[in-house]
Amino acid sequence: MLIFLRLLKLNETLFALPFAYCGLLLAYKSAEEFSLVKIIWITLAMVGARTFGMLMNRVVDKHIDSMNPRTKDRDLPSGRVNVLSILLIGFLALVIFLYSAFMLNDMAFYLSPIVAAYMLIYSYTKRFTWLSSFFLGGVLAIAPSGAWIGVNGSLGVEPIILSLGVALWATSFDILYHIQDVDFYSVNKLHSFSSRFGIATSVKATKLLDLISVLILILLGAVADLSLVYYIGPIIVGCILFYKHRYISYHGVIVGSQKFFRLNPIVSFSVFFSILGSLIVT
Repeated sequence: MLIFLRLLKLNETLFALPFAYCGLLLAYKSAEEFSLVKIIWITLAMVGARTFGMLMNRVVDKHIDSMNPRTKDRDLPSGRVNVLSILLIGFLALVIFLYSAFMLNDMAFYLSPIVAAYMLIYSYTKRFTWLSSFFLGGVLAIAPSGAWIGVNGSLGVEPIILSLGVALWATSFDILYHIQDVDFYSVNKLHSFSSRFGIATSVKATKLLDLISVLILILLGAVADLSLVYYIGPIIVGCILFYKHRYISYHGVIVGSQKFFRLNPIVSFSVFFSILGSLIVT
């Protein structure tokens, strides 16, 4: 069980799931009725999709991880768990995701295979494009729009705006996180933003991405007509990201990115509780 939880990276699930609930809250802001059943199916869909994507990424990258000094001791490349068991669990997670989408509505179900395929394609992107971090951002950005679709059976402007903000923020931290592998990627002809453009340019790019993501969160408040309480969230997120880059400038990008990667749940929970607070007071 502990090995399985390590493979899933529970910390990353904790910062991904709140964004799904953000989309859910925004959808229910204008929905005619509240449905606990839909919330359960959306949660199962999110967990199933997340589990499938993460486990398939582990399987696809097994050979690469076994060569990387940073990842060679992980459970799968080290042999503590076999590929077949991971594939079986991943298949079960995929079934849960697809069935949950089916139970929600037609649009959610029709889009679910595309989502699954996109997550699988992402796992291969480091082999052919430096845009791999942007693909990762796209994976996480599915959550709020997917939850909105799960509630309404259609897509709206608000979840698209939130998904864009999530995509840029996630792309930023993924670029920073993979700077520690820049030499390994270069030697093994793998692709990342930092191996293509260098560390200094990558750090500058992440600052821009983070700034735009905060501005998008502010825009969301205006478009969704949220109360002033909501803006506490973007302010907290902006302060965290500003401090992150200040910390990196003093302590180095590798130390800084590892430290703040673990703090990512604070960002997603800040946005979630700010939306929730806004809806409560209005």
